[in-house]
Amino acid sequence: MTSKASTKLELTTHGVQPVTRNTRGRRFWARTARVLIVVAFVGAWQTIGTRSPVERLTFSTPESVLTTLGRWTNDPTFWRDLGITLTEAVLGYLMGVVSGVVLAAVVFSSTTIERFLRPFVAVFNALPKVVLAPLFLLWFGIGISSKVYFTASVIFFIIFYGVYTGMKAIDVSLVNNMRALGASTVDLTVHVYAPAILTWIVAGLRLSFTFAILATVLGEFLGGTEGLGVRISLATQQLQNNVVIAGIIAIALVAVLVDRSLVRVERRFTRWKLF
Repeated sequence: MTSKASTKLELTTHGVQPVTRNTRGRRFWARTARVLIVVAFVGAWQTIGTRSPVERLTFSTPESVLTTLGRWTNDPTFWRDLGITLTEAVLGYLMGVVSGVVLAAVVFSSTTIERFLRPFVAVFNALPKVVLAPLFLLWFGIGISSKVYFTASVIFFIIFYGVYTGMKAIDVSLVNNMRALGASTVDLTVHVYAPAILTWIVAGLRLSFTFAILATVLGEFLGGTEGLGVRISLATQQLQNNVVIAGIIAIALVAVLVDRSLVRVERRFTRWKLF
């Protein structure tokens, strides 16, 4: 006999799976455990931060951090700094994505070009990006340009290798068969290359935006006049740990919100692979 009750299905990274009572129970306990861990951490932090003036200065307290965040919500200069940081991150992000996709397509189009550029790409990718930040400040100044170019340099290799890997994974026999049937370069791009690299691009977009925010804040921290990185840098010099931690939390919240949005985009474009 078949049960009249319909089984609820869920799309996961492992495919379409049924949501059973055991699944809901495991989720409940997992969420409960997360809440308990957060409560325990905040309680321990508050206890340590209030034991002495030295420890309050060193560790701050959750209460002080929340007060700072609450004050920032009514502070126009905070929203201006946040807007500047996001603008630099988005511009650098877009520049890195476009240049990474274009170069990957160029390298993949010709074996000669690939062999010529491979050592240069490997060398530049091996360079520690952190030590490049001061060079960008020297070359482009402490304005928005240095942050945008530095962020783009960090994003570029993530996108490039993701797209290039996706292209290399395409079945050569499929391409040859389509060419034998008279497919043009445009047809191959639309029906073979684009679908093959789409999931790689979407996955790379999600990973790279986090690095975009980190690179932007690092550039502002090392040298700038506005932005969350500058705010954190000044607070560090003045031993205002509550401001430093509040700035870190603000950056983390922005990164999480963007990541959740990109997760939805990723699920939309990768759903076809699960069926």
